[in-house]
Amino acid sequence: MKKLTDREKWALRSLMRFDIVRYLLANTHGRLDGGERAERHINISKWLCRFILCKGDENYDPSEVLDSWKVVHDFLAIILTDNMDVAIGFPVFERPDDYDGLADKFANVIFEHMEEIEILVKAAIADDWDTINKIKRKY
Repeated sequence: MKKLTDREKWALRSLMRFDIVRYLLANTHGRLDGGERAERHINISKWLCRFILCKGDENYDPSEVLDSWKVVHDFLAIILTDNMDVAIGFPVFERPDDYDGLADKFANVIFEHMEEIEILVKAAIADDWDTINKIKRKY
């Protein structure tokens, strides 16, 4: 995948923003909500798969999203969601002051790893576990 343009980043950030903010809220100290956290993490993963698989129209195979979202979900856990305090400065024991700023940082971590995410999506569809495990082992 070529580097995302500013327009593509804006579009993808817009698609994911609601789920990212709700994910952050669900992880907030004193408001932990495992059900919503899981739902939003899955939604973010599926948005990424759809974005990668869509080639300018709606003509992609939805079963490919079903084949790939879990691999993306697990990768996001490795690079971001399992260590948000380090990855984006998410406060562990207090409520954040700036959800918008944290949401931008969250999206930026994803953008920094889009090439790997694209490889993972395509590897999952091809059932190429060697490639998937090679990328995951880097982290």
